[in-house]
Amino acid sequence: MARDVRVVLVTGCSSGFGRATVPAFLENGWHVLATLRGAAERGPALVAEGERHPGRLLVVSLDVTRDDQRRAAVAAARARWGRLDCVVSNAGQALWGALEDVTPQELRAQMEINFLGAALLVRDALPLLRAAGGRIILISSLFGRAGFPLSSAYCASKFALEGFGAAIREELRPHGVQVAVVEPGRHRTGFAGRAAWGERSASARSPYAAQSAALAELTRAVAASPGPPAVRVASAVVALAERRRMPARVRVGRDTRLAHLMRRCLPERLADALWAVACARALRPHTERRAPAEVTS
Repeated sequence: MARDVRVVLVTGCSSGFGRATVPAFLENGWHVLATLRGAAERGPALVAEGERHPGRLLVVSLDVTRDDQRRAAVAAARARWGRLDCVVSNAGQALWGALEDVTPQELRAQMEINFLGAALLVRDALPLLRAAGGRIILISSLFGRAGFPLSSAYCASKFALEGFGAAIREELRPHGVQVAVVEPGRHRTGFAGRAAWGERSASARSPYAAQSAALAELTRAVAASPGPPAVRVASAVVALAERRRMPARVRVGRDTRLAHLMRRCLPERLADALWAVACARALRPHTERRAPAEVTS
């Protein structure tokens, strides 16, 4: 394989940021291993995308919670191209619901998908990444830096991903592997609408029933409202992968940049108070809200 070939493995390519990232990499000359659950049923659109870039796209099934499929995906890159220059860990799912309304099994599954799956895929890919002096790009969220009510499981998984990225960034620095975290705000991906809910969230007997109803209303309003396209994040990911030196974090979206600016510039107590007001306002009934708050993807 020619030395100028660049190979990227992207997870979660069935929709949203992952789906948009595949053509963005292809159009910039990369060879792409696009992964998604149930590729045989959900991958034809990606395969059609690859027809415009002959020989540069391989679509494979990957459930990031399965050891055998993670290893097989890395092996596919090795077998097809003999190298791996970048991993974009994008696969994820949101779980909404108050902590008491989420079962232990649901909480464990959220961490498996959003954190452990990403960490173990990176672990499996590291021999190839070290050989190539490669890059690791972890797709986090505004909620990886700020806690939001009725999303404790999702926030915990993204906070864990942020800490993981910060630690391996320093761990892998001597080995020539760069690590960056991307923190998107709300974009048109349908992510919030596809979220799972805690098993007990629908119960009228839940102490959190009113909050759950307000969050459900909020997610519907956000899904129906216009927002930036997913390709904006995809373009940022490709630009990041092609930078000579990747920064530790890249924030994409006005909401996530404003949240960061607030935390950076204001005293902690004031920033916490303002965030508490924003969270309370977001979960008021629609009749008491002037406009829907932004829910991160």
